[in-house]
Amino acid sequence: MKKILFIAFALFSSTFFASTLSAQFISNGKQLGTVGIGGFRSATLIGGQWEIGVGDKVGIGRFGVGALGGLYLTGGDNAFGIGGQANYHFDLNAPRWDLFAGLNFIAIITGGGGSDLGFQFGGRYAVQNNLSILVQLGAGGFASFFAGVSFGL
Repeated sequence: MKKILFIAFALFSSTFFASTLSAQFISNGKQLGTVGIGGFRSATLIGGQWEIGVGDKVGIGRFGVGALGGLYLTGGDNAFGIGGQANYHFDLNAPRWDLFAGLNFIAIITGGGGSDLGFQFGGRYAVQNNLSILVQLGAGGFASFFAGVSFGL
């Protein structure tokens, strides 16, 4: 099972290396894909996120909306969830950083079902033009903690 998950992760992430990403990438029409691991309550999360910038700059930042989903591994009744997110990305004078805060909604479609609304905040640090490291904290919803690699689409 671990080998299958690793291979799926490698194939999924390698498809995104061809595109470019500036550190503060969220603007109208720009897209981002993220894969990573995290935790929620007693479950380990293997998940992914997709986000696209919408509209022009509002105040000191920009909005992004997208989808998210993942496999929650509990050691017993594993579950799969899908949902959506909306984030506000702060426009900083630090071009390699992208800090954001937002809301998310997750619907568990297997393993007993259910849904949850939560909030998150986090940041990305651009390692290269097409590669950023993501760390995200939250309460409710998708994950309490999520870390991963983001790629411009």
